[in-house]
Amino acid sequence: MIKKVEVASPADVEKADAIAIGLATYKGAGMPTVIKYVESMAKVPLKGKVGTAFGSYGWSGEGPLVVTKMLSGYGMNVIEPSLRIKRIPEEEGLEECRKLGKLIADKLKK
Repeated sequence: MIKKVEVASPADVEKADAIAIGLATYKGAGMPTVIKYVESMAKVPLKGKVGTAFGSYGWSGEGPLVVTKMLSGYGMNVIEPSLRIKRIPEEEGLEECRKLGKLIADKLKK
């Protein structure tokens, strides 16, 4: 299921086996709405769930790194490194996105 953070709830995360959070980098971190949502996830039992973050960036690309660190702190089985692609992904970047999706699925099969 794909949801925007504006309509997602921590209960959505609790029901999921895996979480992949996409975000852009903003001022050396992530978009404030996404960071606030990830902070709200701290109230949910996440230990052992698969988690990762991905995103595109123009300059520095810290957003996915910040979120991945937060997910790890919640006890999630985090896929690292975070997927970071500069600007709009072209075919090579899209293939990296597909690989991340497959990696998430493979981790869930185990």
